[in-house]
Amino acid sequence: MSTELWHEERLLIGGDLVGAEAGATYPTVDPSTGDELGTASDATVDDAGRAVAAARRAFDSTAWATDRDLRLHGLRQLH
Repeated sequence: MSTELWHEERLLIGGDLVGAEAGATYPTVDPSTGDELGTASDATVDDAGRAVAAARRAFDSTAWATDRDLRLHGLRQLH
């Protein structure tokens, strides 16, 4: 069994994987061992604003707001 973890350093905004606006990253650390697991994008306030705006557009223009089965399917995928 492999212990290598898959990771993604980019942000998911509007369905696209994009780097943080400032290009900054930070290490992610396993709190139980202190081992570095990888790196993550260090999102700016503007990155967060773009993500919120994209989420709002998706909510307003897709079936997410009205289709219970679609939401349930998404939650089951996350589970």
